[in-house]
Amino acid sequence: MAKAIASGERDFEAIAIVGNTSEPITPCGICRQGLIEFGEDILVIMVNDRGDALIASVKDLCKSLHEQMSKIIQF
Repeated sequence: MAKAIASGERDFEAIAIVGNTSEPITPCGICRQGLIEFGEDILVIMVNDRGDALIASVKDLCKSLHEQMSKIIQF
């Protein structure tokens, strides 16, 4: 994301985060804050190395954990 911003990008529709983890990896709090500055409706696609995926908007990720889990779409 930092490279895209440094290159002048400001309109984001979605971002994918992939990790070598047992569960789909979520962005950290600092990354969530950075993303929300560019729009609450940016989709965050969270994937692990087995292909398990979750999708949520930045807005939903920034809500409380209880609210967040009810909004995440699981594949």
